[in-house]
Amino acid sequence: MNLETNRKNRDYWQTMQIICKDRQKKLRASGPEGRAMSSVASDIDKLLSPKSYEQLEALEGQIRTKLDSDEPIDTDYWQQLLDSLLVWKAKAKLKKVCQDVLESRLKNLRQENEQKAASAQQQLRNAGIEPAAPVQYSKELDPDPLLEIPTKDKTLEVQDESTFLQNVAASRRKVVHMGYVPAPKTGAAAASASSASIQPRPAAQQSKPVDPTSRFDHSTDDLSSTTKALFDREVAKGVSENEEIFAGEEETSSESQPLWMQQYGGKYRPRKPKYFNRVQMGYEWNKYNQTHYDHDNPPPKVVQGYKFHIFYPDLIDPTKAPTYKIIREGGRKKGQTMAPAGEEDTCIIRFMSGPPYEDIAFRIVDRDWDYSAKHDRGFKSTFEKGVLTLHFTFKRVVYRK
Repeated sequence: MNLETNRKNRDYWQTMQIICKDRQKKLRASGPEGRAMSSVASDIDKLLSPKSYEQLEALEGQIRTKLDSDEPIDTDYWQQLLDSLLVWKAKAKLKKVCQDVLESRLKNLRQENEQKAASAQQQLRNAGIEPAAPVQYSKELDPDPLLEIPTKDKTLEVQDESTFLQNVAASRRKVVHMGYVPAPKTGAAAASASSASIQPRPAAQQSKPVDPTSRFDHSTDDLSSTTKALFDREVAKGVSENEEIFAGEEETSSESQPLWMQQYGGKYRPRKPKYFNRVQMGYEWNKYNQTHYDHDNPPPKVVQGYKFHIFYPDLIDPTKAPTYKIIREGGRKKGQTMAPAGEEDTCIIRFMSGPPYEDIAFRIVDRDWDYSAKHDRGFKSTFEKGVLTLHFTFKRVVYRK
């Protein structure tokens, strides 16, 4: 310290010495007395921290006057307040010293830039090139307003470019996997997703399927706002990794009209209910697949179940819930197999309701259902708030040695 001749540098090291001694004192404090002093010191720090260097100097004079007076005061408290004030005064002085250093460096940089600019200008003149006229300042050229963040964007999460691109890619994969993009709230009815692929069936059993997107172009479709709200809410749930959109709608024969159409005649305009269905796909690890496949090279996925959601929000009689029935073609009965080797039998599941809705049918794989109450693989059939929900999975075949 004695070797330092510059006054500003000496002030800097003196303030650093005061701050270091205070830090050492706090580290050595222990026991009940140390804890008591620490609680008082926190209150004193809250009092002194917002004050400037000039305010601390004025307060220091008042405290010293009070300590030198003959008034009955708490000497320990005022002495600790003075010690803390000297520390905060040193910190405030250190800030001023740092600010002076920064201003000095900034001034030197400006002088260097001015000298470089003058030198470059002189070189241009020597080369016979007249420097361009200075550009008149305009507020429109000032980029600062463009850097201001709108109030509504200040609450958004800050992300770097790589994280943002990863989130965009994940959202794209989700949309591709769903096969459906929900329509805007003010837009027209959304198009249905592509149908899920199932095992092929014999030509004799094939019937002409209905285009899943064309069904929304007919005037008989249910396009009410209530139906659209229920539909969009179900679509927003998305699909799991082991699910696909299922829209394999089948034509219903005109001869088998709903009973209510025979009873009420033309009193109600018939409409087709809207739906959003999923098919559950997965691997079947039977003995053959265990022998010829593994988890790195899995077997082809097979249908393991279905999730039907049919929307009936405008039923004339909501107390009568819609029903469904299974129709097997060609006189085939339950449990019988007529499909060629390597293929699965299929059947028609037909959903029926009261006015004003028409029947709607889908072709599904014909296997035994699992009617257990398991959470992930159980059976569910409910009709709540205008939505008929039917979830079922097929029984798993256990192969024993």
